[in-house]
Amino acid sequence: MIGLLSDSHGDLDALARIVWALRRRDVAEIIHLGDFCDSLREEGLEETTRYLQAEGISAVKGNNDFLAENRLSALSKPTEAQRESLAFLSRVPRTIERGDACFAHSQPGNGFRSFFEPVEDGMAERTTALFAGMSCRFLFCGHSHHPVLLRWDGRGTTREIPQEETPVRLATSVRCIVIVGAADNGDCGLYDEKEMTYTRINIFP
Repeated sequence: MIGLLSDSHGDLDALARIVWALRRRDVAEIIHLGDFCDSLREEGLEETTRYLQAEGISAVKGNNDFLAENRLSALSKPTEAQRESLAFLSRVPRTIERGDACFAHSQPGNGFRSFFEPVEDGMAERTTALFAGMSCRFLFCGHSHHPVLLRWDGRGTTREIPQEETPVRLATSVRCIVIVGAADNGDCGLYDEKEMTYTRINIFP
């Protein structure tokens, strides 16, 4: 079982609360789907990167993390804490793959646009093109802040909002994109690799 969260944006309290909630579900791994930093505010950056490392949380790079890395690398006299954060950010990959699943902040790929462009913009053409170009069966991502499940059967795309605490089967006969939602809204989820299900969770009352 893999615990998933995204878009905590430097909110260490929300991040820690979700990690605690996911660990109560006996997950084998937790993956943060990017934007654990907030490029518009410097406070909390060092604490967040230290926390991710101390807790052994896997992560992929989001657009805010990319911008924070660029800002730190431009400093002429960084502090030791800033150097440690930069070293961590430089190691964070754009994607993680586990079997049939790919984990990314938004669109998978190595291009600059993969950090910033959402997988869904209300236009069916973009989603269909993304599905057609996917090498993985399932894509789990964040960036858009609202939990959504997209499915593609080769002919058309369907869109649904998963019910909380209700496992949704991810059939291997179709491709799926799961947008987990934002940690600072309490959103997270569980990917069960054996049962091929995804469960949406929200920890906020």
